[in-house]
Amino acid sequence: MRRADALQSDRSASHFLGRVYGLEAWCLGALGHLPEAERTARQSLAISTENADGHLTLAALYNGRNEWTQSLAQLDTLLGWYPNYQAAVMMRQGVVERIRAQGAPPAPLAPPRP
Repeated sequence: MRRADALQSDRSASHFLGRVYGLEAWCLGALGHLPEAERTARQSLAISTENADGHLTLAALYNGRNEWTQSLAQLDTLLGWYPNYQAAVMMRQGVVERIRAQGAPPAPLAPPRP
């Protein structure tokens, strides 16, 4: 991912750069480098707010910490832009199931973005 970032000479290519940082964040999370994954995911969203990888990474990190409201917020934002993104749909279903198992009502899905 860092090589892809280094090879991109156009630093205003926000979608590409946000995606690179978002994918790096996901990989860092998978490797167990959670604080760095969270920082990198936030950086990816600062570069490109509609970056799916950054939102999905943050949702997974919140999910792992049982921070359901924050996880749902990231997933609902992501699904507002990409309503058929299966990884987000499946993760959201899992979060809702965990919330229900704890006896709390899940938050409704945010309306799609215009």
